Amino acid sequence: MDKIAKNVERKLFNHESLRKWEIIIWVEQKIKQAQEQEEVSSFEEIIKKLPLAIMLAFDSDHYRSVIFKITETTLERIAEGISARHPEERAFNREKLSGPLRELIEDEKDNLYIENASLDPRTNYMAELVRDANINDIYFTKVETQSGIWVIVVDGISPRKIDQEKKAFLAVLCNKIEKIELARDEILARIGKEIIGKEIIETQIGTIDYLLNLLSHLFRNKITSMGGLCRRIDKIAVTGNNGNSGDCESCSEKSKNVVKEAREIEKILLQFDLALADIKKATVINFESIPLTSLIKDIQTEDPNNDFLIELEDPQTEFALLTDKRKTVKAICRMVQKLTQDNKRPITVAATRINKEKIKISLKQQGINTENLARLVNIRENGNAKNHSLIDFVVIISSCLLPELGIKIEIDKTVVEFTFRGPKTKGVIIPILAGVKSNELNS
Repeated sequence: MDKIAKNVERKLFNHESLRKWEIIIWVEQKIKQAQEQEEVSSFEEIIKKLPLAIMLAFDSDHYRSVIFKITETTLERIAEGISARHPEERAFNREKLSGPLRELIEDEKDNLYIENASLDPRTNYMAELVRDANINDIYFTKVETQSGIWVIVVDGISPRKIDQEKKAFLAVLCNKIEKIELARDEILARIGKEIIGKEIIETQIGTIDYLLNLLSHLFRNKITSMGGLCRRIDKIAVTGNNGNSGDCESCSEKSKNVVKEAREIEKILLQFDLALADIKKATVINFESIPLTSLIKDIQTEDPNNDFLIELEDPQTEFALLTDKRKTVKAICRMVQKLTQDNKRPITVAATRINKEKIKISLKQQGINTENLARLVNIRENGNAKNHSLIDFVVIISSCLLPELGIKIEIDKTVVEFTFRGPKTKGVIIPILAGVKSNELNS
C-alpha cells in the first residue's frame, strides 16, 4: 500500500479524523492489494471497516453508520460504527424487512432520506434505536451487485445533518462496494473456483451445521437418559436393594450391554462435535504459502493412530501451495486413511505444474482402490454410501469443505488428484527455495 493508505489504517486503528478523499484512495489501494495477492478475505475486511471510516470522516461525535446486505432470503447487518446500538443477532429472514429499508428495496429507490427521524412514522419499527431527540436525520443509499443489495445507512446527531456533499460521498462508497464485489468474483473465477454467492455458501454450511446440531441434540439427550437408567439398575443389582438377587443379576448383565452400546454412541457423538467444529471454522480461511514437503510431513503425523505411510515420489520436490494448511492437512489425512483402510501399501505423492497458476498433486498406490473414497466425495452423484462408519462421516465433511479452500479433487480408478493454487510472483509459480521462509514469498 502507498503512504496515504497506510496512514488511513493507522487513523482507523487510533480512531483519528479522516478526510473523505483519503478513504477513497485507501479503498482503491486495498482492492489493488487484494487483487495482487489474491486474498478474497481482504474484500470483506474493507467493507467491515467502512462504517468507522465514514464516522471518522464526518465527525464521530455527530454521525453513526451501519452497512446491511440484503439477498433474496436474508437481511444481514455486515458492519456498524457502534455495535452497542444494535441487537446481537446479525442475520434475519428477509421477511423482517420493514420501515425505510423495505421502502428502499421494494420501491426500487436509489436512496431514501428521513429528515426528521424522531417524528417520521417510518422509524416506528426501530423506536428503541432512533427514538432519541438528538438524532436529526437518517440517510439510506444502496447498490445492487450479483450477490445482493448493499445498503449504507448514516444518521446525523444534533446539531449536524447529512448534507448533499456527504450524500454524494456515500454514493461513491456504494460504487466502491460494487467494485469490490467485481474484483472478488474475478479472483474466484481466475483461481478456478466456482463463483457462488457468499449467502448460498453460508446457507449450505449452515444447513449441515443445523442438521448435525439437531442429530447430536436428539441422540445425546436419549443416550444420556438411557445410560443413566442402566447405570442405576446396575447399582441396584450390585447392592441387592430389591431383595431378589437372581433377577437383579440378570438385569445387571442386560443393562451392562446397554451401557456399552451407549458409550459407543457417545463416541460417535464426539465425532459430530468435531465435525461441527470444522464447519464453524469453514468461513475463516487463512491462506499462506506452504511447502509441499511440509504438507506431506504434517499429513503423516496428523493422527497419532495413523497406520499409513505417505511419501513424496521425489523428496527434492520444491513446489509450494497456496492454501489453509491446517484444514488441508486434516482433510487429506482423512482421505488417505480411507484409501489405506484395506490396503496398507505406501501412498506416493507426485506434483506437476499444469499452468502458471495451478499445481496438481497426485496420490498413487500399488493396487489402489478408489471406489469407496469416490462414493463419499461424490455422495450426491453416487447416492447414499453403504457400510457407514465414523471415518466415512468425516471424509464426507472434508470433501464438502475442500472447495472452500480453492482445492479441486478428481478421483480416477488408479489415482486421486488435488489441484491447488501456487503462490505467484509476476504471474509465475515459485518453488520453495533453500533458506526462504514461506511467508516471505508473498511479501
